[in-house]
Amino acid sequence: PDVSGRSCFVFFLWYGWKFADEKTSTKILIFLLAVSLVANGGLLYKYCDMKNQVEAGYDAMDNVYQQNLGLLSTHCTDLENGLSKILVSNQTERIASLLKDAVEDSGAASAALSSLPLYPDYVAKFNRCLNQLSDYCGYLLTRCANGETLTQEAIDNISKLQSSVTAINSSITELEDILRSNPMNWHALSTASRE
Repeated sequence: PDVSGRSCFVFFLWYGWKFADEKTSTKILIFLLAVSLVANGGLLYKYCDMKNQVEAGYDAMDNVYQQNLGLLSTHCTDLENGLSKILVSNQTERIASLLKDAVEDSGAASAALSSLPLYPDYVAKFNRCLNQLSDYCGYLLTRCANGETLTQEAIDNISKLQSSVTAINSSITELEDILRSNPMNWHALSTASRE
């Protein structure tokens, strides 16, 4: 015979029920019903509490994603403005300062972009552009530190990089507009990007 805890409990319950009088049987039944209701109430509370914690976690991540999207937008706008200033500046010290800012902004934009749950192909394409911009501005910064001025070829390349950053900015602005008009569930987006 099975002597597990449940079997013993059922046996004693059946034995007590069979030989108890009607009043005692009713009391046992009410007691078991109360224990069952309390246990089910506790399980329901635990389930609702876990569900609320999960939803709070999703809300916190949504806030982080929104913040990082804002940072990405800010740094890309700063990049675009800085590159525009480089194109019109004629002072080597000012150009060097703007190039240093461009290197820092492209690194910060790349970090913000990497933390967003976007499709890997888009992230890779944007990161490639930001890395090229950072590398080229770092190269030009070294040349400016050595006292050299920008050549026409360098100015043309900066103009092309500025066009790329302008395209990135327009894509980011589109995404922000979409999110403002139709709030997105970032969790659903990150789940879809893994598939």
